[in-house]
Amino acid sequence: MHRKSLYRFIRYITVGVSTFLFDLVILFALTHFFNVPYTVAVAIGFIIGMTLNYAISRAWVFRGTERHIHHGYAYFLGGGLVSLTAILTLVTVFVERLGIPLLFARVLVSGIVGCGNYLFNLYLNFKVAGKHIH
Repeated sequence: MHRKSLYRFIRYITVGVSTFLFDLVILFALTHFFNVPYTVAVAIGFIIGMTLNYAISRAWVFRGTERHIHHGYAYFLGGGLVSLTAILTLVTVFVERLGIPLLFARVLVSGIVGCGNYLFNLYLNFKVAGKHIH
């Protein structure tokens, strides 16, 4: 991996982990303090975390994007909805079929889905693959 690409990937991971932790806090709070069904709480946490991730990623990870902010967010949201479907499906399987605790299942699933999200954003959404980061 080229050094600049590695640097971008490290930034992406930093943002992703930070916003994912925020997502987990929301998930925990909604399920434990407000008795929100876990599938709804997963969706709410994901959407809030994803929106925060987009704002930070646009400014820090994928600087120099050719896409307008509104179009970029629409693509990000579209990819996010695909990710959310995968997340809800896998979390439900892990929790209900395999008996894995909710937060642990959510962490496992995020690793699986996160790799695909990076590639989608690098090549299709922000269109910065192979470009110098500012």
